[in-house]
Amino acid sequence: MLVITRIPTHRNDRTKVSRREMRAILNRVSDAFAGYTLEGPFQGAWVADDGELYEETSYRLEVIVSSKCVNEARELFIDIGIQLGQRAIYFEVREGGEIIGLEQGVTMSKRNIKKSARDLLTLARKLAETPGLTWVEANNAIYGPGGPFLRMFPTKADRTAFAGKDEKRQIDELIDSLPDPPVGPQRREYSGKFNVRIPKSLHAALASEADAEGVSLNQLVVAKLALHLQSH
Repeated sequence: MLVITRIPTHRNDRTKVSRREMRAILNRVSDAFAGYTLEGPFQGAWVADDGELYEETSYRLEVIVSSKCVNEARELFIDIGIQLGQRAIYFEVREGGEIIGLEQGVTMSKRNIKKSARDLLTLARKLAETPGLTWVEANNAIYGPGGPFLRMFPTKADRTAFAGKDEKRQIDELIDSLPDPPVGPQRREYSGKFNVRIPKSLHAALASEADAEGVSLNQLVVAKLALHLQSH
């Protein structure tokens, strides 16, 4: 399952959420669900029950969880919203998304934890040299799903041990030193469904062609639309 929320860059009283506090929130999410993806920031607005309009800039946070952990994610996101003094917080659940582990989760020795921490710090330093790299891009590259953090520290015990290392502090300070990404427009989500009114004669012709081809009407229309887009 994919759970989605929004983390605002400012509280409702207009005070800025510090980079340190944002990193602490992301660490909570990572510790709970072993990874996340952060996008944005995006501009948006919402209207409270009392009619007050709130315009805000926020990051889009995605986490892949099992169905039995959806409520746990919901409670965590609510707690984060309360921490930030929000009147409300966005929460969405979608089908899909899976992280497939390819290695057995064997707890690492202290020596291996230290070596992996040094290796991850070296990688982070090289990554930070990328021109124009933002802190969100660096954060996702290191801590996001499929990133080196989860490969180097595959178990929760490993990640807990890494959290106390000086290399972890240095990596987070390095990420925090990078610039903010530019604010983009509100990201529009598409459901994959829409209704179209067409003449009855065209409907009949499409249905007849679909029957002749042995496919559904939906499959025929999708194929025709895709072919048309490829030709332009």
